[in-house]
Amino acid sequence: MRVSILQDKFKKGIDQVMGVVEGKHTLPVLQNILLKTENARLMIVGTNLESSIEIVVGAKIDIEGQITLPGKTLQALIAKFPAERVDISVDYATLTATIKCGTSKSQLKGIDAAEFPLIQPMNSIDFELSAAALKGIIQHALPAAAKERNRPILCGIHLVSDGNILEVQAADGYRLYCATLELPSGTPIFNVVLPIDSMKLLVKLITTDVDSVGINVGGARDVWMFQCKHTTLSTQLLEGKYPDIVAIIPRTYNTKMVLYTADLLNAVDRAQVFGHDNAYSMKMEIMPPTGPGEPGVVTLTGYSAERGMLEGSLDATVEGDALAVSFNSKYMLDIPFEDERLVLESNGPQSAIVLRPENSDHEVYVMMPISTAR
Repeated sequence: MRVSILQDKFKKGIDQVMGVVEGKHTLPVLQNILLKTENARLMIVGTNLESSIEIVVGAKIDIEGQITLPGKTLQALIAKFPAERVDISVDYATLTATIKCGTSKSQLKGIDAAEFPLIQPMNSIDFELSAAALKGIIQHALPAAAKERNRPILCGIHLVSDGNILEVQAADGYRLYCATLELPSGTPIFNVVLPIDSMKLLVKLITTDVDSVGINVGGARDVWMFQCKHTTLSTQLLEGKYPDIVAIIPRTYNTKMVLYTADLLNAVDRAQVFGHDNAYSMKMEIMPPTGPGEPGVVTLTGYSAERGMLEGSLDATVEGDALAVSFNSKYMLDIPFEDERLVLESNGPQSAIVLRPENSDHEVYVMMPISTAR
């Protein structure tokens, strides 16, 4: 194997595949990156068995071949090289790659590529989505997905298609996020759960130069593939049935409030200075207008038995009953909406707090209340 590639292209490709390469693994080859030439192209591949990233980069191929090299060492080495041509040649008798750039010359011991797990190629695209729309909806869902592994199925993003609408769902038992996205005609029907770690990788791979994402739903295989230009992400699906979280979203309310998103988040952030001593518990009191033409008022209080308290008030449009409810301030600060104003709805202090953008019915974020320690 003998190839030449520009340092910046090589570095970018390595940095991306290192998102799935584990520094320590019981299988040494999984600590390595696969370099493989195919059809006069250089392919850079990394995997942790659950997810795989494959990148095709432009390179000058003098002799075809393949080898796996230690990921962390290769990444550190290429990052130190100047922005010049990198020449790679492999001695298969010793499984050693000689890497030259400028006046530098290095040798890396590798592992036979035959020991690297077989990565299924992406032979077809079942449907495409706008890169910006897909990235946005996944970014919004990720904070609500479970991080603890005691309920593995919740450590994923639930995707459901009826062929026309994509539903994206995430929940951790204390909060949930649901959103819908229109699908192009001909989209297959599916009901799958994708690991959050893979979805975090997908978000990183959807860079500003990616206009659309091609998706292969895997058919009989429990593998989904996402193609972002010259990069392909493969991911195993999570096993199990995702709970029907949509059924627990209230459809009616006794109290409704509309206010500016930034004002609410800033007030929560200030009060959290004290609230984090109390398991991030924060109290919210919503008062309807006292007279015609008057605004409603929402008061947020963060309290610490040791350090004190902070109280702040905001004007809001309020309909219905007064409400006093406590919530986790960290969850409130994870509100994914970028809209100027949001709507908050509730049926009482023991009921779910429902939040949605003022002018959109495509997204909803729900938090369960908590009891106060005050």
